[in-house]
Amino acid sequence: MISFENCIEEIENNLAGEIDIERLAKMAKLSVYEFRRIFSFVAGLPLSEYIRKRRLSLAIFDLMDTEASITDIAAKYGYDSSSSFSRAFRDFHGISPSDVKKGNCRFNLMTRITAEIVLQGGKDISYSVEDEPEFCIYGICGESNIEDTECCEQVWNQYSDAPEGADRVFAAYQNHGNSVMCYIGSTTPTDNSTSYTIPASRWVKFDRVGTDDAAVNEFYRDVLSGWFRSTGLIRRAKLPNVEVYPADMSEDNFAWQIWIPIENIQE
Repeated sequence: MISFENCIEEIENNLAGEIDIERLAKMAKLSVYEFRRIFSFVAGLPLSEYIRKRRLSLAIFDLMDTEASITDIAAKYGYDSSSSFSRAFRDFHGISPSDVKKGNCRFNLMTRITAEIVLQGGKDISYSVEDEPEFCIYGICGESNIEDTECCEQVWNQYSDAPEGADRVFAAYQNHGNSVMCYIGSTTPTDNSTSYTIPASRWVKFDRVGTDDAAVNEFYRDVLSGWFRSTGLIRRAKLPNVEVYPADMSEDNFAWQIWIPIENIQE
């Protein structure tokens, strides 16, 4: 079972300040990548969108009940300028911050999440456990931060087709402070490519078909909240999760794998 109650409390206590996503992930005993995927499934929206809408929900009361300027309120909730705050505010509420100051407005509210993940009965999850030697991913890398709607989406958008001769595409997701570093490529060296070395390790591998975000996020939830607790396997925290795709992803519902590194197995 993964409890998000303390994580939600941490978010709520810091809406008018910095929110440390790495700290939230550690509280849930997950990587940043895993936390973001599971949060998206639990909440029904990405973490960054939840935080943004909660901040805009609370900004209403600052505008109505305090003498603070719109510029000060924008800064309080993490906006660089009053104009960017006003645009986001209008998109969410349908009115401008100055309209609130005038009174007699209707508002939107993103309610606070109360979440507890509980598996409802057993599930059959097939897997394999395999040792892999050290390997390198040659391709591109990029950072995905809290403002990204989907983790590593921009990096994927920059990735071109796998080089000739490559049969698989590897995507590794490594914690990097308050964000995730995404490495996407093949094991075939190419000119001007970035290389990322994955140490030799034992991996638990899960087969997937199709990449629907909701289904993948739910699967991560099931694995990390139920499967590990049922097996005695321990996740190797310092290594990234790796997703392995076919070189040709043009067809719908293609088969791919999730690899999660493990440190030991209780006999």
